[in-house]
Amino acid sequence: MAAEKRWIRLRYEAMAEKHAEVLRYLFRTSEEFSFHTRRLKPFSETDQRLAHDAALAPLSGEMTLRKSGLENWPGKYGRDPHEAYVRYRASAQARDVVLSWPNPFEAVERGLPEDICFYRRGEVWFATVTHERLAEARLDNAGDAALFQPLDSDGWDYDERRRIWTKRV
Repeated sequence: MAAEKRWIRLRYEAMAEKHAEVLRYLFRTSEEFSFHTRRLKPFSETDQRLAHDAALAPLSGEMTLRKSGLENWPGKYGRDPHEAYVRYRASAQARDVVLSWPNPFEAVERGLPEDICFYRRGEVWFATVTHERLAEARLDNAGDAALFQPLDSDGWDYDERRRIWTKRV
């Protein structure tokens, strides 16, 4: 039986301070990444403009999915037909675009797309909820542990079986 992967909650501000280092690692070790944004008014089935289209435009060649009104993606639960989820290949070109922005972990303050998440083998392994200042990482290997354990919140682990965060004793 394979060992269960360990999820940890990160100290958000400490992670945001190291955003360039963290993002370089995330892009190097992931296949895809995603953002959460909103549709612009007036809402229309034919005009699906997004609040962050200008920032996301340089990533258009790397896009793998763009959906409005999705239920339950990382960091978002529920259904709002005016919210959107956009997913991209984690390529060197995409990395350079995201690193050219002001700190993406401070998306709310900087008017950027929110809730950046990264995927391996189709599964989320790093997730943020920007407006809540939450970040979580699954430690799949020694590289993940080396980068993220120093940023551990020192108190919370995710129990995948029960699907809840528990306080460490």
